[in-house]
Amino acid sequence: ADGSMLALLSPNVVQASALGLTNGRFDARRFAWIGGLTNEEWACVQVREKTTATQGLSSQPQLSSRTQLFVGTLGAGSRSDVHGRAFAGVEALRLTVIPGYANRGELARALESGEIDGACGWPMRNLEARRADWLTSGRMDIVALMSGTASGRWITQAPPDVRALLDALAAESDFAWTLAGPPGLAGEKLAALRAGFEGLIADRAAVEDAARAGVSLSPVPADAIEAGVAASHALDASKKAALLKLLAPR
Repeated sequence: ADGSMLALLSPNVVQASALGLTNGRFDARRFAWIGGLTNEEWACVQVREKTTATQGLSSQPQLSSRTQLFVGTLGAGSRSDVHGRAFAGVEALRLTVIPGYANRGELARALESGEIDGACGWPMRNLEARRADWLTSGRMDIVALMSGTASGRWITQAPPDVRALLDALAAESDFAWTLAGPPGLAGEKLAALRAGFEGLIADRAAVEDAARAGVSLSPVPADAIEAGVAASHALDASKKAALLKLLAPR
């Protein structure tokens, strides 16, 4: 644990550890968290048949003539599938999940053709890079946003257990681009790595490089990551059971 080997981890690592899916191979609470490059925002979106002047987080669900919001998802356990099925618990959305799309390109084509009305678990950075025209024209509405907590007017209408589940999923946004060292890395070595990380994300050249790669830096400090990891592991048994049910293959 000399700090010579670091890892850039996905949020799935924390989730797997918190839910006991690692077969004892690791415990995310023991990692030496250095910092996060940015948090991830995941959107649940709807594509309208006609463009409107609205954009951003929609204040009113615009349901299709089918009377339900048909949302396409990728394979079981994917973020689109997990988020889609979690949002299906918000009765006001009248959301129906249509699973089985192979990739986001196929999902996008299904949205363009009107085969489905929307999709969930879509990274905002991806939407802003590839579907900016849909967002600015109002053709695409952001029905709900997952970033730290779940937001959207109808989220407040969700039953308390559904809201708690959505917030547990949204909390993963802080773990999306995290840098960590191995257990046992502490003291001056960890402090030096954290200081170096803070210097990196404040460096103008690094910020510009990230922007060219389509990443907007919104740093997450190490103490915030540690607190989030602890909170994920402290979820009560009923919430963990609900998350495991969402992740289970079908």
